[in-house]
Parts: sequence; structure tokens; C-alpha cells
Amino acid sequence: MFSNIAPGDTGGGGAGAGLTISNTGSLNGYLDLSSINVTNAENYNATTDEAEAADDADTSDVTGGGEMGANLLVQIWLDADNDGVVDVSAGNLLEESIYPAAAIGAPDPGVTGVLDNIAATYDMDEPLGAGNSTYIAILWDLPSATNNTVQGDSATLAFTVELDQTAD
Repeated sequence: MFSNIAPGDTGGGGAGAGLTISNTGSLNGYLDLSSINVTNAENYNATTDEAEAADDADTSDVTGGGEMGANLLVQIWLDADNDGVVDVSAGNLLEESIYPAAAIGAPDPGVTGVLDNIAATYDMDEPLGAGNSTYIAILWDLPSATNNTVQGDSATLAFTVELDQTAD
């Protein structure tokens, strides 16, 4: 959870900052992400967010409004060593980027994926052996050029982690 961010702020990453995904079963599996959903909320407060009203016609303060997801940039990846850093060599990925999608060995796309544009599923078929764990990490950036339309807004990212017995 990240709160009280402002244009120009970046975050996420850091050692152990990701999600630990463990296969506690006795069968090997293949990791996928599904039911991915981004929810935006306006959270407009007429007393404190007068600067937003100058830039934003939607001050309805309802879930589904809000512009944070349209402005927040993210990178989500399989963090093999759980250090919160996208590992690269000569600009190429040593770990798989989930969003923006890029395979190991491809150029690092960086923190360039618009949160609202994330796909609903990622059929990654990432092997995860019985008794093993892997890590999913996220970096975020709210560009300094972002205007006051995001003032007070929030965005929530939710997803389901699936472990299939066979790759599909």
C-alpha cells in the first residue's frame, strides 16, 4: 500500500517488498495472474481539494471516478532474488517483467506501464515447484508533469494468483 504520493514521487521495490508466492502443495505447478482489476476513486473534498476542481470536471466523489490509475506508471515483475530491484545486464532483463511485458533477455521496459492499461490476465506459465516460492514486486512512478486531477484520488490493484498443474 502506498499513500500520500505526489507528482514526482516514485516507490516500491526494496528488499523483501514484494509478494511471496509459495507452492505449499506436493505437485509442481505453473503460475498465472488472473482477475486483475484496477479500481479508481475520486475522493474529492471541496474544502481541501480546490486546486483539483480547476483541472478536473469530475468532482463527483464516487468509486469509478478518479484519475490516479490513468497517471500512475508501474512495473510489475517476477523478482527472482526478492531484492526489490529489477535485475538487468547491459540493459537487458535478468528477471521477467510481467507488466509492461518483457521476457528475460529483452530490454528493460522500466516503470512505463500505465496502471489503468494492465491486462485482465497474464498467462505466464511460470514454473513453481512443490515446496518452492517466488516473488512478485512492483515499482511505481507518478510523473512530475501530472496535474491536480489526481489530488485526493486513489487507485487499487487487485489480482488472483493461480497455480495450474499444467502449462496452458
